[in-house]
Amino acid sequence: RPMKKHGGGNNNTTKPGRSKNTKPLNSSGFGASLSMKKDLKVIRKKNSRKKNTNSHSQSQSASSLGFNQSRRTSFKPTKGGRRAGSGDPASKTVATTRERGIGTRETKNGAVDERVRRQACAALTTLLNADATAKHGASIKSLTLGERVYAKRATYALTIETLRYLPVLRIVARESGMVDVNTSSPAGCAEGMKPCLLYVLMYEMLIGPSGADALRLPGAGGAARKVASAEDDLRKAADSLCEEHGVAHLREVLGKLTSTAARQHTRESCFVRVNAALTPQTATTRKICAKLASELDAKPDEHVPLGLVVPASRARELAEHDLVANGHVILQGKSSCLAALALAPSPGETVVDCCAAPGNKTSHLAALVGSGGTVLAVERDASRHRMLRKRLALLLGKTSNAVRCVQADFLDLVARAMNQNTSKKRKNHAGGTDADDGIATLCAATSVLVDAPCSGSGTRNTRGDTLVANARDADDADASEEREVKRAAALGRLQAKLLTAALSLPSARRVVYSTCSIYPAENEEVVGACMEHAKLHGFHLKRALPSWPRRGLASAGVTGVDLDRVVRVDPDADGADGFFVALFEKSTSTRTS
Repeated sequence: RPMKKHGGGNNNTTKPGRSKNTKPLNSSGFGASLSMKKDLKVIRKKNSRKKNTNSHSQSQSASSLGFNQSRRTSFKPTKGGRRAGSGDPASKTVATTRERGIGTRETKNGAVDERVRRQACAALTTLLNADATAKHGASIKSLTLGERVYAKRATYALTIETLRYLPVLRIVARESGMVDVNTSSPAGCAEGMKPCLLYVLMYEMLIGPSGADALRLPGAGGAARKVASAEDDLRKAADSLCEEHGVAHLREVLGKLTSTAARQHTRESCFVRVNAALTPQTATTRKICAKLASELDAKPDEHVPLGLVVPASRARELAEHDLVANGHVILQGKSSCLAALALAPSPGETVVDCCAAPGNKTSHLAALVGSGGTVLAVERDASRHRMLRKRLALLLGKTSNAVRCVQADFLDLVARAMNQNTSKKRKNHAGGTDADDGIATLCAATSVLVDAPCSGSGTRNTRGDTLVANARDADDADASEEREVKRAAALGRLQAKLLTAALSLPSARRVVYSTCSIYPAENEEVVGACMEHAKLHGFHLKRALPSWPRRGLASAGVTGVDLDRVVRVDPDADGADGFFVALFEKSTSTRTS
């Protein structure tokens, strides 16, 4: 900043950077004059007043235009201090619309629409590549509803619908010459375009509500204009496909191409559980149930206490409800609630959740054992452990001592407990309960939940995996199914190790094994493989959840009467995520201290 001449209180002038009472400039080029410091303070005050005046006038101007200024406080910078997407020209429009209170709604601005399309393209590319290679997988929700995604709902909807109609769009693209028949790469006017972007634009033109006109808007992008220029060829191919199947629209063609189960699967309701761990008073939980019944038409579930069924048409209102935001109501699938109900720990009991993240089942266990009980939540992965602690802080309150979180490998923890390793206590890097305290609690636990890592095949419909499977090319279907079977077998070996470790704990009286898988290799076969070990430690299979109608499938190691003791949830027949539960209980005669 250029230095001004200072006179030390009279009309005499001195050289720049020098006044009567100053010392010479130091090596850094800054003076240390007291008078200069006072002058700088005065200048700063004047600049501050000008800045405040300008910002006040701007806010008045914005208010007069009707923009919601309160929305500005909710917009946070991303890592590194930059706003999401600040590197591209469209981000200026995005940031402006957010700051003006437009939020994440779609606008008629071509730049905003183009960004939503490209986000949907990126999500589809990741999903299809992960399905083809069985690596780097992610869910549709994490890709489209993540923290840094702009226009989340619009991106999610466009991704889901394009994925749903992808089998139809591929045929139309090949018949119209937009995709090379041999290489399956975009051709003609779409040559060089990303395949998923082509399908997103085709969906928007041929099936979506906006139609071809949206692709011709100013700022829609070069790719959109290219696809719009081929509208006649695309519509001709679409009409020919509809005529071939005897239907009037491409939406109806989809029903002729996809599996019956995929066509029939429509989620008619959402499931929530009232969080008794945060509101243990019966009167309070009744008020919450009554509030949701009056506001969202929620109805009590016949199998899960404090479980409520909400119509799918009210899903958006439910997700944005205050009771969900503050943790009094948990968005948790019905099947997921069955594991804690099968274990059924008594009030005041010590329980272990050996694969605890993200924490919904842990909070359910905490509600069942009450304030006098303890739940040891074990999670091996550091990032998932942080997520677990954050989630439980919301669901249980930051001052709750009902749950003790440990970042550790459950198998290692059991081995150390069996060897009575009582080495010096050390805190883990997450700042939570140390591993040695975990061993002490583990040795005192009488109930153990082994909700093992699994393929997640039972949640395909919820996560959209069914749509990915239907979108596969015919040549890839067999290879993908073979990969899934191999993966399930590999997971089964890990699951058997976890269940065996839990059954080995001397203090354990009840052990529940559960997965959200539909494969016998991860369910009945794992139970069968551990039966001899269970008997050796005095355990036997007990009939879990007697009121649940669906039972196990005949498989290696689990036959006869034991099949009636395990529980299965069918994702199509039962209207909930696929799930499996087995309950082991120690015989009274073999209990030891």
